Amino acid sequence: MRASVGRCGLAARGRPYSARADPGCRGAETPKTKRGAREVKLLQLAREALQAQKAHTYLRGAEIFLNPRTGEPWTGDQAIRKTMWTPILKRVGVRYRRPYQTRHTYASMMLTCGESPVWLAQQMGHSDFTMIARTYGRWIPDAVPDAGGKAEALFVPSRTQRRAGGR
Repeated sequence: MRASVGRCGLAARGRPYSARADPGCRGAETPKTKRGAREVKLLQLAREALQAQKAHTYLRGAEIFLNPRTGEPWTGDQAIRKTMWTPILKRVGVRYRRPYQTRHTYASMMLTCGESPVWLAQQMGHSDFTMIARTYGRWIPDAVPDAGGKAEALFVPSRTQRRAGGR
């Protein structure tokens, strides 16, 4: 499943979503770069979270996430921080961090799991993977403990092949 990403949110009901084309999108900003408005691969946990949310907002319109206290669209990031973000962090015992930092958590987790830096750069809207290498490079070596193994398998003949060839 793929979803479009804009500054105002994800695609509604699987249709491409453009914050620029949505006059109801309060505070919409254009992305910093052309790659900023993009389609991303939604991982299974994200799809499941959106499916769970669907029961609450699907029939209400284009907004996927509403303020649970008012039932209305969020009016900005400060309201989300005060109402949801900060209380959740306190409840689980995590020191305060900006919601934007979840982007860095996502990137380091993907690299640690061995995902391609090129794919990750596309997911995050970077024009190439140099930003990923510069910012998250320390996560890449640990992610691939058998690095070089594929090249050895291709270029270094096995002992059986060497014996058969008389080497």
